[in-house]
Amino acid sequence: MAAAALAFVAVPAQAHDASCFTVYENITGAQQLSPLVGPGMEAFDDVHTAVSGTTVLCAVDVRGRPIGAGTLSVSVYANNGDGVAPGALLAGPVSLVFPTSLTSSAVYHFEFPMVPVGQDLWIGQSWSGVNGWSANPRTTPTIGTSHDTWYFTTPSGNYFDNNGTEEASLYLVVYGAASVPATPATWGALKSVYR
Repeated sequence: MAAAALAFVAVPAQAHDASCFTVYENITGAQQLSPLVGPGMEAFDDVHTAVSGTTVLCAVDVRGRPIGAGTLSVSVYANNGDGVAPGALLAGPVSLVFPTSLTSSAVYHFEFPMVPVGQDLWIGQSWSGVNGWSANPRTTPTIGTSHDTWYFTTPSGNYFDNNGTEEASLYLVVYGAASVPATPATWGALKSVYR
């Protein structure tokens, strides 16, 4: 899936559909250690939304700062709910270009095509460019849950970090819309359209 490029803006506007609402939120309880996502790396956080079943993904907010010029990409992957490595790519990557490093963290908003996703997800933040992306860690989600597990892919291999031994979650807000089941077509319904 091709990456959709966003223009660099300090705090991008939220343009998603009005039916979208917050299905996961972890924005409080800052921690000292910020994971650095270097070139060619992706840092994943396990996200379990507050909506059981299928949700239509609208957007994701992340917080952090670029340490140099580069591109931050956010992607959404399947998660079987048991803390194993990220599964199939469900949406993204959606990218934001930073022409230079910044001295302070900010929130960045990534609009996704409205695709159906499950309750259990991995959300990845990857970096290409100079130095890296300093992601902001948080403690306990206020909407949804997390297993306090990070997963990293790097040029030298993939690995889990923390594995529940400490609070390990990233600043993330996930927006979704209720999934509307399709009404099964019947011959009577079809005839009524033409009457």
